[in-house]
Amino acid sequence: MRPSSRRGGESVLLVVVNTQKTDLTLALLKNLSGLKGMDKVKVLVVDNQSTPRTRAELRRGFRLHPRLRTRLVASPENLGYFGAFRRGVRAEKGRQYRWTIISNDDIAIPDRDFFVRLQSYDPGFAGVLGPDILSEETGVHQNPFREARFSPRQMLFYRAMHASFAVARALAWVSRRLHGLKGRTGAGGRPAPAPSGPRRVYAVHGAFMIFGRDYFDKGGIIDANYFMYGEENTVSEAAHRLSVDVVFDPRLKVIHQEHGTLGKAFTRKTFDRQKEAFRYFSKHYFFSGLDTESFKKQLGRLA
Repeated sequence: MRPSSRRGGESVLLVVVNTQKTDLTLALLKNLSGLKGMDKVKVLVVDNQSTPRTRAELRRGFRLHPRLRTRLVASPENLGYFGAFRRGVRAEKGRQYRWTIISNDDIAIPDRDFFVRLQSYDPGFAGVLGPDILSEETGVHQNPFREARFSPRQMLFYRAMHASFAVARALAWVSRRLHGLKGRTGAGGRPAPAPSGPRRVYAVHGAFMIFGRDYFDKGGIIDANYFMYGEENTVSEAAHRLSVDVVFDPRLKVIHQEHGTLGKAFTRKTFDRQKEAFRYFSKHYFFSGLDTESFKKQLGRLA
């Protein structure tokens, strides 16, 4: 899916994915209503697994914040994360925005000037842009998600890891413990410092991911052919192959109630979805063996 030509006053499309937990989305709407520059931002909420209750609660939230430019798109089924993102973008019927954002519902933006700052950026600044995402639970700065591209050896390791649920669950537990420790302390037990200075990276975190026009203009897509857990990988590898800049910019800051949407348990369902996403990424992206033009054509088919 690629957004195209735009008319209207908004320059930013913010797509928020709500899945049953409307309290999180309502809290985000309240947060957004206090920010500057929202007259140029369209807030589109995609209601996954929509019910009469969730739709009524979300519409009530819209009425509580009349200065927000809001829209509700309801899906009776759970489309997954990028599936909901794609549904929201398609609902805009080809309108083009300077910046298009996909956001979890468990996000808060502490800087009142966030969108003023974003709208001041030149469209060529980045094709994919990631803010400083601070986990409220662990204190981890979740961006940059990955500094450098996977090596073939790392890909083989992840392939082996996804062969066993028990191994994957143990590694997930260890990773969570290490990330929590890393977030709370830096060298010598001091608080971990915030990142500084925008720079190019390989991947940014999917909890709040900002797309510039360059990503779509060069052939990038919203790939929803897996349920979830592969968003950072498919976007970053597409950007890498299409020579699109992925930029981490800590001047933009958001807070993430980490896993508030997905929960904390590493279940068999989580494992199966991660395994599905990794296999899809391996086949169609990392190990595709296609030249740039052939890769762009493949993305067009996957869209």
